[in-house]
Amino acid sequence: MASVQCKMCGYMVELPEGVTACECPACGSMTTFPKCGSEHTEQLHARAEHFRQRNEFDKALDTYEAIVRETPDDAEAYWGMVLSRFGIEYVEDPISHERVPTCHRVQYESILSDSDYKSALEYADASQQAVYEAEAKRIAEIQKGILSISSQEKPFDVFICYKESDANGSRTKDSVIANDIYHQLTREGFKVFFAAITLEDKLGQAYEPYIFAALNSAKVMIVLGTKPEYFNAPWVRNEWSRYLKIIKNDPKKILIPAYRDMDAYDLPEEFSFLQAQDMAKIGFMNDLIHGIKKVVNADKEKKPAQAAAVPESVIYNKVNAGTGVEQALKRATFFLEDGDWNSASAYFEKALDLQPECAEAYVGKLMLEYGIKKREELSRQTKPFTNNECYIRALRFADDDLKKELEKYGKEANQHIYESLEAEFKKASTEKDFDEIIEKTRALSYFEGIDKFIEDCNEAKVTSHKEMIYSSAVKIMETAKYYEDYLKLLSMLQQIPDYKDSQDKIAQCNEALDKLSATTNNCVICREREGTKLFVPGDTISKCCDKCMTRLNMIYMNKGRLSTACTGNIQYLNERMQYIAKQSIKDRIQFIIDTYTNSIPELRKKEIEQVIVIDKPVREKTEYELEEERKQQEEENRRRDEERRKEIELQKQIVINKNAAFEYDVQVVIDKTTGGTDTDMLRYVLSQNAMAGWKLHSVVNDKVSDGAPVGQTILVFERRIKAQEDR
Repeated sequence: MASVQCKMCGYMVELPEGVTACECPACGSMTTFPKCGSEHTEQLHARAEHFRQRNEFDKALDTYEAIVRETPDDAEAYWGMVLSRFGIEYVEDPISHERVPTCHRVQYESILSDSDYKSALEYADASQQAVYEAEAKRIAEIQKGILSISSQEKPFDVFICYKESDANGSRTKDSVIANDIYHQLTREGFKVFFAAITLEDKLGQAYEPYIFAALNSAKVMIVLGTKPEYFNAPWVRNEWSRYLKIIKNDPKKILIPAYRDMDAYDLPEEFSFLQAQDMAKIGFMNDLIHGIKKVVNADKEKKPAQAAAVPESVIYNKVNAGTGVEQALKRATFFLEDGDWNSASAYFEKALDLQPECAEAYVGKLMLEYGIKKREELSRQTKPFTNNECYIRALRFADDDLKKELEKYGKEANQHIYESLEAEFKKASTEKDFDEIIEKTRALSYFEGIDKFIEDCNEAKVTSHKEMIYSSAVKIMETAKYYEDYLKLLSMLQQIPDYKDSQDKIAQCNEALDKLSATTNNCVICREREGTKLFVPGDTISKCCDKCMTRLNMIYMNKGRLSTACTGNIQYLNERMQYIAKQSIKDRIQFIIDTYTNSIPELRKKEIEQVIVIDKPVREKTEYELEEERKQQEEENRRRDEERRKEIELQKQIVINKNAAFEYDVQVVIDKTTGGTDTDMLRYVLSQNAMAGWKLHSVVNDKVSDGAPVGQTILVFERRIKAQEDR
């Protein structure tokens, strides 16, 4: 049984499996539900319905379209597209308490003729189809009434789009500015739609017929705001997005974004090809009035050619794909030269949206990745780029001239990098140095001599490794005295038996080990005092020698208990032999003290510790030993990380199996270099996470660091993890 939101009232209905239409227990309305599909599709349906319930119809429509692309036979997605396109909101009748559809985005075409409505009927089952047909008839009647009223309204010249009140219900600064613009335009003789005044005598009536009539008749729309969020408020966005669609069918209409006290780059992405106006600029009102007169008067004089001849400061760029790409590239280039990487990236992406095979845009993206402002700087790069995806695509789609230019830059850059790598090769001395050179060389495109250079590097790397082992062995041999020293030497030299005189040194080590094995005292304490190996081949642990035992007995005053303790630990010590042999001198001594002085008072232990004295000199570790320790530490860290990861996964699975839990993710979006919020990147991050089923949990704005001029937006996302019984 799944929980699905009612389209009428938003109540979460517990829906039995296989049911696609039923009566909502909260509002009593017959409503439909999507068929059970993948978890991703269910999340998209929930997201789309969330937007529609909030009257964010454009976002809802985009989400429903995404569902249709994924499952083309989803009847509920087609029906959701119809409700979003017509801006249907179900409101409660105060008398009958019935949920009645209200149309916020009426269309000239009847809902009964809508292609998506027909698709919904085609893929619907019998119960869904009955509800769709009944609701469509109700909406069609409302649609006729709205069109009837709107047809009687007088046309407007200008439509002012703005946000009237803030979250607290107080009047916004935008409404004051809009009021001033309304009165100035009215004095100029324009017919202006300004909701606060135009609709004041329509209280108690539905506003949609009058808004619809004004949107379709107005020749100019002014969208004004003082905050980015005001431009994206649901009802403000509803008006200007509908007007942009009207413009597509009537190029003589124009839309003018006007902003104040904010960055122009924070305007909605849909305005990126419109010339926005700064209301704080001197002469703004004069330019605005002059431009509107040009548009309105040209239409009245029926001179279409002049209708498009509006001032450059307020022109709406109705362009074809080629011109749009050219303008996007031009703006991206300006941003690139100014070092505004985020804005440049946004416009290069815009160019690729218009023309996916735009080679210039891929070149721009390549320059962004390498942080350069001019194309010719590619030839001086110190990092290879000829294997970069953007470079490869640029070559693929470039014309002959651009292709030759890019190939030239790639060849010059590779040659420059190769020469620098040769210089590094001459200075390199360690394995790490040669590994870095090989990695850099392999990133270059193929050219003559590269294979031989990589081969030389590998040979030098092997030789360097052998020399490091050999020099470390020689250093240890100079001071070697004890059994453990020669064991380590033997292990090292056996790795390079054919290097220099390693065979001679291996023979010396074997000779020294044989000699030490024959002369080593079996007494554990004596061997530790002398610094020789704790355990040698063929050893067995017995008791201490008479000399050491006498010294211990003088302290402990109990030869029987000490001898018994020594004998009792023989088996244990033999089992621990391999482990103890690997420990440091200090740790081995501590082990002996703890073992042989069991139950001895602390004061006695301290006296016994004085019996064991380390005479072995401290030797500085060789490069080989340091390298081995580093590798062991890295391996230990990897092992611990893996154990920690498995433990976290185990705990997470336990929680998931017991509860319907949530998981969280954090992403950071850096502001633009100008200090403004990077709205393009925010939209991208939000949309990508939404498609993956993440819900925005909270937002934090902060500076990147103390005193930094650029801030950052920290987004916390939340996603429900279903319990085992829900799966």
